[in-house]
Amino acid sequence: MKDPGYINSRNLAHFVAVFEHASLRDAANACGVTQPAMSKSISRLEDQLQHTLFFRGSGRLEPREAAHELYRFAKMIEAETRQSILRMAEIDSRINGSIRVGAGEMWSLVRIPQLIRAFMTRFPGISLDLHTKPMEQLVEDLENRDIDMAVGDMAVSDMDNIELSNDYVVQDLQASWQKPFVRAAHPLLRKDNPTTADLVEYPWVGILNSKAFEKKLHEFCEKENVRPPRIRVRATSLPSMMAIAETGDYVAVLPIDFQSIARTFGLIPIDHGHLTLWPLKLSVVIPSELQNSVPVRALTDMIREAGAQG
Repeated sequence: MKDPGYINSRNLAHFVAVFEHASLRDAANACGVTQPAMSKSISRLEDQLQHTLFFRGSGRLEPREAAHELYRFAKMIEAETRQSILRMAEIDSRINGSIRVGAGEMWSLVRIPQLIRAFMTRFPGISLDLHTKPMEQLVEDLENRDIDMAVGDMAVSDMDNIELSNDYVVQDLQASWQKPFVRAAHPLLRKDNPTTADLVEYPWVGILNSKAFEKKLHEFCEKENVRPPRIRVRATSLPSMMAIAETGDYVAVLPIDFQSIARTFGLIPIDHGHLTLWPLKLSVVIPSELQNSVPVRALTDMIREAGAQG
């Protein structure tokens, strides 16, 4: 095989899009180019590498073994380029860098918006890209170099098949407690001293496909010696969950930080102290090579302070 020389960055970016979308049309739409232009980029890259990268099947493109290897290096190049620009932005304020932050919903909805203005004022040349997902998925995004840092409920030991390599630094934040929230007309609010047993008599609203939530709920009920409640509705986001809980006599489990947002959905916490449920083990995770970056370190400090105030 002859030396392929330098790979055109545009062709490589188009390859990543096709790999992730498994479709020339969807990749072209994502990149803002025509489908023929996307197809030409892939053909040029295959000619240069002298490898067929995808199986052309019925409507979808399946990556070959060589494509998986190229994708891994392409993501590494993309992340290292972004991180290099970030480091250059520390030296020359005229250079614009970016930080991709992955966060759970509590951070995305409540805490990060409160610190963005202060960060932007201090670092006017740095932009923030906020990705909101469950922590299970954010850990995978970190490993795939899709994000630069992750903030959320880092109960990694409770998550099956998820581990962090030694290339990452985990900094624990102050835990946030979960409480039961209900609508203002809920019968539980008319009780003088509602108990955990009273809570589980009503239907609950939960998070769809959240192993961590299901596990913590069952552990809590076992500790309280009550049967687990019936989760009648599962939603993919906390705002959806709150909107559903307002429509009936449901119980929704939310972080204490959510009181002001929950109020806009007509939900209020059951404020008896003994009905605080379980803590969220909050952490911020960053790649080791970024821990000395000035803007990343500043953002981490702001996140830690927001966690302490939460």
